[in-house]
Amino acid sequence: MQNEKIAVIALIVIIAGALSIYLVANNDVFENLFPPSGKDTGDVNTIEEGDCVDLHYIGRYGSNDSVFDSSYESVDEKTGGNPLQIFIPSSTQTTPPEDYPEYSSAIIDGLMNQLVGLKLDETYVLDPISPEDAYGLSFDVGDTIDSIVFNQNIIHYTSFINQTLQVTQKTDNNIIMKWINPPEQKFSIPSIIIFGSLDLNDPDPSYDDVLKMGPPFAIWENSTEIIETTDENYVTITTPTSTENLVDNITQIPLDLMGGETLFIFPDATTVTYDDTLITFHLDPVEGKVYSYTEESMFGDINVELTVNTVTNDSVNISVFIVEYNQSQFYDINREMSFNRTFDYPRIYDMDIDFLQQALPQFEMDLQREGYSLSPLAGETLIFEVSVENIIKPSQEKS
Repeated sequence: MQNEKIAVIALIVIIAGALSIYLVANNDVFENLFPPSGKDTGDVNTIEEGDCVDLHYIGRYGSNDSVFDSSYESVDEKTGGNPLQIFIPSSTQTTPPEDYPEYSSAIIDGLMNQLVGLKLDETYVLDPISPEDAYGLSFDVGDTIDSIVFNQNIIHYTSFINQTLQVTQKTDNNIIMKWINPPEQKFSIPSIIIFGSLDLNDPDPSYDDVLKMGPPFAIWENSTEIIETTDENYVTITTPTSTENLVDNITQIPLDLMGGETLFIFPDATTVTYDDTLITFHLDPVEGKVYSYTEESMFGDINVELTVNTVTNDSVNISVFIVEYNQSQFYDINREMSFNRTFDYPRIYDMDIDFLQQALPQFEMDLQREGYSLSPLAGETLIFEVSVENIIKPSQEKS
C-alpha cells in the first residue's frame, strides 16, 4: 500500500510530463493553438472553409526579417522539405475528415485567419501577425500569473492554494518566480509542494531540490495560517480542528517520497494532542481488527483490507492486503508520532522551462489564459510567406 501511495505521488509529475512530451512530439513550431470557425465549398482553386491544404511556408521575425522556421529544406532555393498539412475548419465541421487524418487545424490564429481566399499555385506574403494572435506575450520579469499547479493535496484532492506568482528572473532556459499573495484566511496545508525542476533524463533523480513534503495536517481543512513572512518562506502554523474521529476511513499519509516513512490514521483508534510547538498522533488500535476500505488512485479504485496483527507499547504491526493484486504488505508503525506545528512554506519557485512545459503543462495553460507563453516565439510579431501547393475539397468529393 505504501508503494502504491508513492507511485501515485510520483505520477503527478510523470503522467503530466508524458502528456506534454506527446504533444510536443506531435506538433511542430506552428501546431499549438486554436481553430477559428467558418463556412464551406466553392472554387476548386481557392482555399475555403472545409478544405485540406498543403502549404509551404517561411516564417520570419517582424523585427528583423530573419527566418525562424520553414517547411522548405532550402529556404534560399525554396526547395525540398514537406509542406504543412492544414485543415480549414468550418461551422459544420471543426475536425479533419476521417479520410484525411494527417491534416490539422492546430496552427496559430493569425496564420489560419489569413488562409481563406488564397489561390492554388500562388505565393503570398501575409500580413504581420501580432503576438496576441501568434504565440502570446512573453512571460517576463515583473509579470504575474495565478496558478494552483505547484501544490498538491493528496487527502482532499480539490483543496488547493491559488498562488499569485511573479517573475523575478528569467533566462532562455530558466524562470524564477516568487509567491506574492499569501492567503488572508486559514487554508489547507498541501501534502506536496513542487518548487524546483527534475532532470527528466536522469534515471535516478534527487527530489530534495524539487519537492517538499508538507506535514500530515491536510486532514484538517482550513486549519493553517501564516504567522511570519520572510523573503524565502511563509511560516505557517496549524491548529487541529478535531482531536478524535479524524477520518472516515483508514488514511495513509506518506511522510517522505524516498524513505518510505508513513503515518496510518485509524478512523476509530487515532487521537491527537497538541501544545504550542507540537502536534502528536496517538495510535491505539485493537489487535485482530480488520478494516476494509477503498482508495482512489490514478489506476482506479483499489480495495484494501488492513489487519492489526500485534500492538506493543511502542509500535503496531499491520498487514495491508490489496485485493486487486492479491498481495499483502507488512508494516511496523510507531504508536506515537510528533510533528512541529510550524512549517516553512517555500515562496521561491526556480523552474527549468523545459520541465515546466513537459511535466507541468497545466502551467502553460494558465499562461495562455492570460495571453502569455513560454514559447521562444512569445512576444514576437511574425510574418509568413506561404505557397499554396495543393487544395483538397472533401465536401465536394462526397457530393
